[in-house]
Amino acid sequence: MLQSSGGRCRSVDVYVKGRRLGEGSEGVVYAARENSRAGDESGEAYALKSLNSTAAAAHEHNLLALLLPHPHVVAAHEVVLSPTAAFLVLEAAACDLRGYLIAHSATGRRLSVPQVKRVLLDVAAGVAHCHRHCIVHRDLKPSNCLLTRDGRIALGDFGHARMVPCSSILPSCDAVDEHDVMHDADLPYTPGTFSAPDTPRGAVRCAAADATSGQALCSGGAVCTLWYRAPELLLGADAYGSPIDAWSLGCIFAELLLLRPLLRGRDPPDQISLMCDVFGLPAKDEWPDLPRTPALSHMRAHARLHSVPADRRTLRHLVGMRFTSEATPLSHAGIALLESLLTLPPARRASASAVAVSPYLREEPFAAQRLSVAPSPDP
Repeated sequence: MLQSSGGRCRSVDVYVKGRRLGEGSEGVVYAARENSRAGDESGEAYALKSLNSTAAAAHEHNLLALLLPHPHVVAAHEVVLSPTAAFLVLEAAACDLRGYLIAHSATGRRLSVPQVKRVLLDVAAGVAHCHRHCIVHRDLKPSNCLLTRDGRIALGDFGHARMVPCSSILPSCDAVDEHDVMHDADLPYTPGTFSAPDTPRGAVRCAAADATSGQALCSGGAVCTLWYRAPELLLGADAYGSPIDAWSLGCIFAELLLLRPLLRGRDPPDQISLMCDVFGLPAKDEWPDLPRTPALSHMRAHARLHSVPADRRTLRHLVGMRFTSEATPLSHAGIALLESLLTLPPARRASASAVAVSPYLREEPFAAQRLSVAPSPDP
């Protein structure tokens, strides 16, 4: 739960920094323990995320204040300051999903169907919760999905996330019962406030600015990591919204099955080419704005030069109706869900909230109750 003390931030010296855990979109993440008494290093474990500016800290703090508490969004506790930097104090995780998948791949073991469903449900629940608050994550990938010490997957790294008008969010599925998926999300919570000392007020209001502007997000810049980047971003569409998160969710789903990224392009043009090989060209009537995308010409040129037979240009061919030892088994309902998330036209893409009520998640074998977590070393 985010905390504040009269709007003032504590010094980073109240924490003992440990080993480096990784790097987020805005800074480095370290293991840490609270050290409120001299010589006491037995405090609770946290992750300490250094941020490039107080504005970046305020941005993530404000977004998390809207989203927490929630079991599938990383818990943030407070913002602390040093003379030169700001730090976000987060719950400690056992590892990220990327590390979890690498560990399975190294042993030659695939994820079981219940494990795949558990991860998919947890990630989708976190994404759906963001979208209900009109927040688009914009950088969903396995390394930003954290495996907590009690076996949950929680979304992390909201450095690229933005609030958008509700019109930019895919319609949610009214039939979803959050408590079937999200466990106990109704804890009492009063958001804290964060005021960066000696910082102009306008410099720390980042999270609210996009929501009140009434403007959809516009393409430009490196939004979302390449291998998980939606077609509308790759093609340079004028505007985008929550469907980019749904595409990334589909890419994560495929990676859970294959234990490798689905499309591994070297650069944006190569990523477009790989996407074209698998999915072909979308029909104009399915994506009316497609002709106005700047990179469409590259996609069409690749399709002419590297024509892939229609029966091989589908996810059904890529992952197979009958799985071998190369992937976790996927039923007909699972392939249908994967195809609904990895649909080229953004308006036709399934929403994150639709995942929980999909036939795939309601057929046996059911999702595991939680993921097993190996003990992690102390900071």
